[in-house]
Amino acid sequence: MNKEQYLQKRKELMDQAKAHVDAGELDEAENVMNSITDLDQKFEKAATVAANMRALQENMPVPSNVQNIMTDAGNIVDQTEEKNQEELNVDSNAYREAFFNKLMGNEVTNEQERAFMNVNPKLQNTLTGESTPIVVPTTTSSKIWRKVGELYPFYQDCFKMSVKGNFELIKEKTSSDAKWYDEATQTEDGNEELEKYQLTGCELARSIDVSWKLKKMSMDDFENYIIEKMAKKMGAALGYASVQGKGKPTTSEHKPEPLGVATALQQTGNEDKVVEYTTAPTYSNLTTLFSKVKSAYKKTAYATNDFIWNTLANIKDKNDRPYFVPDATTGGVGRLFGAVVKEDDSVPADMLLLGDASAYTMNFNEDITLDTEENKKKRTTSYLGYAIADGAPEDLDAFALLKKKG
Repeated sequence: MNKEQYLQKRKELMDQAKAHVDAGELDEAENVMNSITDLDQKFEKAATVAANMRALQENMPVPSNVQNIMTDAGNIVDQTEEKNQEELNVDSNAYREAFFNKLMGNEVTNEQERAFMNVNPKLQNTLTGESTPIVVPTTTSSKIWRKVGELYPFYQDCFKMSVKGNFELIKEKTSSDAKWYDEATQTEDGNEELEKYQLTGCELARSIDVSWKLKKMSMDDFENYIIEKMAKKMGAALGYASVQGKGKPTTSEHKPEPLGVATALQQTGNEDKVVEYTTAPTYSNLTTLFSKVKSAYKKTAYATNDFIWNTLANIKDKNDRPYFVPDATTGGVGRLFGAVVKEDDSVPADMLLLGDASAYTMNFNEDITLDTEENKKKRTTSYLGYAIADGAPEDLDAFALLKKKG
């Protein structure tokens, strides 16, 4: 059987399998799919033998990647393709181009198709037409998360990980410091008390709609559009979660969310980490707030734009000089007692969060994927971004909260 005969036979079998699936004849479809597998194996074996023969004839080594790479349309690429499949991963430019060409409804090259199938193997045998999420290219997902960080500074400053599956965060509850000893003195056992918090993952999904007309833009412009929209949608949820997330529900009062640092600070038993004011914060409120963050931690203040300029900036000393000093060169909008102040809409309107964001851990159990759905009547395409993430403060001694009483 030559290549053309093989392709023709495989296409006929694929058409039969799809017809059985459409008719609900699943057993018959499975039998045909088994025939396709047998056909592929026979042709692959024949291709390998032929390659070995050519190698012997030409006195050269057999390429290590002699293999049968097929697309979901039943097409086949040359078995002696020099490009190693491992290079066509989620980081490759070929995958990025394939990803956006498919989103935009454009044709893809053979190399792009191989990269796409290599990264998304679940699409290899998709016959039913069911929607399957596809992995977002590394460069694109990095740009999305970077943009999220620009919009929500506390999330940007927190410690982020990408541990797949469940992750156990070890939190130090109490501990004893090291001591100096002489040679004759026996060292004491440490007095560490640890507690564990399970980062099991919370589902995050946001959808954006794009008109078919917009999909005609250039690939770079389309990527920037997706990044901008997805960052705003998913960023709002991540920024909120890292500060105000409710955590895991004890009953069914809300969906699972990461545990926000402001939520943790206001839980029973942490009252000493919260400073309350009545009408407006005073100098004494601010100094008390700073005293509650352990000196080993870096202090950064986070609040909304409205709170900073209408409340914080109006707290003044006896000489009518504000304690807040505007300074755009700090990485924020100013300083308070030397601490950088950053605008962050994820903080509640009447609060100021002070502390070291690196003591908050956000783990991505599953990186962002994208799913699509066409709406022919509206002539739009919906792009659904999906990720699994979870987070919690590692040490509450790194934080303190200023809030309005009541």
